[in-house]
Amino acid sequence: MSERTQENFEYCLEQLRKLDRDRYFSCLYAPESKRAALAALYAYQLELSRIPHQVKEALPGEIRLQWWVDALGGEGHGNVRDNPVADALLDAVEHYNLSSAALATMAEARRFDLYNDPMPSLNDLEGYCGETQSLLLQQAVTILVGPEEAPKFSDACGHGGVVHGMTGLLIALPWHIAGKQQFIPQDTMRRHGLDEVGLFSGKGSEALEKAAAEIRFHIDHHMEKMEAAFSGLPLEGTPAFLPVMLNKQYLKLLPEFDDGRLQPYEPMSDLSRQWHTWRASRALTKAFA
Repeated sequence: MSERTQENFEYCLEQLRKLDRDRYFSCLYAPESKRAALAALYAYQLELSRIPHQVKEALPGEIRLQWWVDALGGEGHGNVRDNPVADALLDAVEHYNLSSAALATMAEARRFDLYNDPMPSLNDLEGYCGETQSLLLQQAVTILVGPEEAPKFSDACGHGGVVHGMTGLLIALPWHIAGKQQFIPQDTMRRHGLDEVGLFSGKGSEALEKAAAEIRFHIDHHMEKMEAAFSGLPLEGTPAFLPVMLNKQYLKLLPEFDDGRLQPYEPMSDLSRQWHTWRASRALTKAFA
C-alpha cells in the first residue's frame, strides 16, 4: 500500500469512526487486506447520504451528486484524485472489479433526498432502498469474496438492503417529518387514512402508527427472506451483513410517541454496539454454514 493510499484509507476509516460507527466496526471484522477498500466504499456511501444535509437548496446537491457520477464514469471535473474518498474508491473499483455503474446508480438515487416529493408507493420505497443500500451490499460482498462468488449473494443483498434502508427511514421519521420529507409511501398512507397534514403535524395518531407498523411488517418479511438466503454462502462475505443484522436491535429502539409527539430514538452506546456486532458475527457464521 502506497503512502497516499494509506493516508486515504486512514481518512475514510476516520470518517466512518466519527459518523458511521456500525460500518466502522464491521470493517474491523474483515480481513486486513480488504479493509481499505471496504472503508472507501462505505465512506462513499456516507458522502452521498450527507449531501442533502449539507445544502440548503437542491441545485448544489444535484451538482455534488453529478460530480460523483462523472468521477465514476471517467469524466470527472478537475483533479478527482485530490479527493481522498474518490481516490480510494477509484482504487477499490480498479483492484476489486467493482461496478462503476452500480456505484453511480447509488448517487443518482440520492437525488430523491434533495426534494420534498412524496414517496409514491411501497414498491418505489423498496426500489429506493435497493438502489441506495442493496447495491452497496453487493459491492461490499464483491470486495470480500470476489466478483466470481458475489452473484451468489444477490438475494441476500436485495433483501438486506431493503431491511437496512427501511429501518433507517423509520428511525429517522421524526427528522423527516420535521423537514417535511414524506418517505412513508402514499399508498401506505391511504390504506390507513393518513394524510400529509396528519403526518407533518408531528403529533401521534393511530393512522401514523398503523402506517409505520405496515413498514415494520415488510422489514420483518425481508429480514426472513435475507436470512433464508444465507444458507451455504461463503463465510468470507459475513462482514458485509453485520450492519444489517444490527437492525434487529434498532427495531427495538424505534421512535415512540410521548405526550402525543414522536420522540427520537435513543442511540446505542458504543459498548452495546460492539457487543451486538460480535453477536451478529457469531449468528452469521452459523447462518452461512
